[in-house]
Amino acid sequence: MKRNDKNLQSEAIERKHFNTLAKLYDDNYGYNDDFTKYKIIKKASFLVDLIEQSGLNKSSLVLEIGCGTGVYTRELVKFVSNLRIYAIDISPEMIFCARRNSLEYESIEYIISSAYATGIPSNSVDIVYGFYVLHHLNVKMAMSEIHRILKPGGLVFFYEPNILNPWVFFVKSIPFLKKFVGDSPGEYAINPLTFESYTNGFEVIDISTTEFVVPFKILSFNLKVTIDKFTDSVFKQVPLLSSVGGSVKIILKKTFEK
Repeated sequence: MKRNDKNLQSEAIERKHFNTLAKLYDDNYGYNDDFTKYKIIKKASFLVDLIEQSGLNKSSLVLEIGCGTGVYTRELVKFVSNLRIYAIDISPEMIFCARRNSLEYESIEYIISSAYATGIPSNSVDIVYGFYVLHHLNVKMAMSEIHRILKPGGLVFFYEPNILNPWVFFVKSIPFLKKFVGDSPGEYAINPLTFESYTNGFEVIDISTTEFVVPFKILSFNLKVTIDKFTDSVFKQVPLLSSVGGSVKIILKKTFEK
């Protein structure tokens, strides 16, 4: 799908935003916080389970879109070190940080690239995944490129902020709050109730919400973990609450050529 001037401009804004943030990104987003580390491992484990169930091997190709500083990339490769992982990001500064932080992981190749034009051959990738990246993109264009590069039967895995969550809605909708938390000007969030409109050519395996607790700093680590596990298991069973988790988990399978 051809990029127009508006999308090129949006990419330029995103690139500038994350180039500026790159060196302090991990600190600003609390990636060294114990509860944040717990959540990263928890979310990465869902992807690890999907990869293991798929029976992929060292000849398989996994692509991460929007890898940032490589936090999730490194967590994944700890469990599936036999896979080749291409990790792309539009920000050269983010890629620089990711490479610097991943010197011990030889199976990761970090590449500066657009999610709309990856340069990867058609029908060559086994799994495409990303953590909190689609909401920065033109989803229709990104999904078109993902469909192109995936093998038939290839899998898609994304974790995204959920616009139906009240906290996420206010942060993404109020300019002052967006700037305060470090959001880029153009990012919003994903609506789990309407995301299927972007899945032409894919089988929907799962679109569900998770993370129902705001991790207030005044709470202890153990209490936050306990609340997180409880709400994830209980709130999903309650119709009015099941759609308002802070994050949307998306799993798709490529079914046919468009």
